[in-house]
Amino acid sequence: MTPRHAPLILLVGCCVLIPLPLVDGWVERRLTRALLRRVADDRNVQLGEQALHTLTEDRTAFLPGCLYAFAIWPVKKLLSTAFTLLLMKQGLDLSTRAIHRVHMLLQAIDQGLLTSEDRLAADAERVRTAMDATFAEVPTSPVGRLLRRKDNPPLPQTTGYAAAADPVSGLIRQVHHWGGAGVVAPKFAERIVAAAEPPQRDDQAG
Repeated sequence: MTPRHAPLILLVGCCVLIPLPLVDGWVERRLTRALLRRVADDRNVQLGEQALHTLTEDRTAFLPGCLYAFAIWPVKKLLSTAFTLLLMKQGLDLSTRAIHRVHMLLQAIDQGLLTSEDRLAADAERVRTAMDATFAEVPTSPVGRLLRRKDNPPLPQTTGYAAAADPVSGLIRQVHHWGGAGVVAPKFAERIVAAAEPPQRDDQAG
């Protein structure tokens, strides 16, 4: 990840400031799509619109989502606005999740996924399923992990960071670490492998 990705990550986090239900989520998805496209382009991987849609679409149920947006959301938004720290936490959580998505995308590309047009749609679905399962299993809120005293294993050394050369890369790496990157990365790798394995069937003797 390079400093040129930082503006989009910051904008994703700022989506909590949009005072309109549904619109904030739509803008967040569009920015995330632009971020993933830029990261893939850096690896000379072309993600089509359908693949990007699969990786970023809103998969919450429509009716509960509408009820949340028009009933619960305004109350939560008022409380969030009143309590600035809560709003900042929400923005940090969104930015952290965007960073995780970038690294998950890079993991998938490094494993040969999303690089072939013939299986791009299937790979995108496989990667998105692994993303959702990982986020459901591992808490990624930096503040939440701190309050719960979740362990954050050290991040492996990689040439993808330039923390020593510029403060932006160092800050992104630190947020990635606070969000549980040392746990998220191996869990995502496990999910990717599991998604590729065929279901086990017991052979019945004839």
